[in-house]
Amino acid sequence: MFVSGQGPLDPVTKQIVSDDIGEQTRVTLDNVRIVLEAAGSSVANIVKVGDMKGVEASPPRAGVNVEIDAIAWISR
Repeated sequence: MFVSGQGPLDPVTKQIVSDDIGEQTRVTLDNVRIVLEAAGSSVANIVKVGDMKGVEASPPRAGVNVEIDAIAWISR
């Protein structure tokens, strides 16, 4: 499964959680985990992780300093 770029947005309010890079990273990883679990996978099944640093593009939203995508397998 491919998880497109997740960011540091609160799942309910859709607002950036903080300016703190550590907090943004924690929330972004939580969002990746939520997507994986909703699809029947988990972080244990991740085979590749990427971030926006390797992409020649600006952040998707002002204040977003972390964006993570992932590829994982789904065990059935």
